[in-house]
Amino acid sequence: MGPPSGLTPEIATLLCKLAGEGKFEAHAAAAAGITDRVVRKWKAQGRDGLDAGRDTIHARFVTVYALVRFEHIEPDLRAVRNGADGWKGTLSWLEKWEPNTFRHVEGREVSGPEGKPLEVNATARVVVLPPIADERALSDGAVAADAEAGALSREPRE
Repeated sequence: MGPPSGLTPEIATLLCKLAGEGKFEAHAAAAAGITDRVVRKWKAQGRDGLDAGRDTIHARFVTVYALVRFEHIEPDLRAVRNGADGWKGTLSWLEKWEPNTFRHVEGREVSGPEGKPLEVNATARVVVLPPIADERALSDGAVAADAEAGALSREPRE
């Protein structure tokens, strides 16, 4: 078992309280004296615990955290869905507050002439290298000798 997590009931409670107030995750994390990266790590550990059916502090945290965030935005979601006054501004705020959930995504489709599929002709070049026996095989002289024998591509890498 690894070192203990820094997630304590007090930190979890503070993060959930701030999330319920609508604070950005990075601001809530800073108020708790940690980074948003740590919060994301704890949430991932919680989701893993839930998936495995384990009752851990991380699993309880991610469950409550998601619930309070949803409770905070639920009225905003209703306003956007119903087209209430200012719904575009509300949606813009949601995109900033929860970008992985509400980000604006545009799809682009590219087609060829007359709407037909594009034809793509590509050639892949495969170079098979000899096995490396030891570090001497990596010396500049050995690489140059392999190149002379045709085992290596002389083309520059991009």
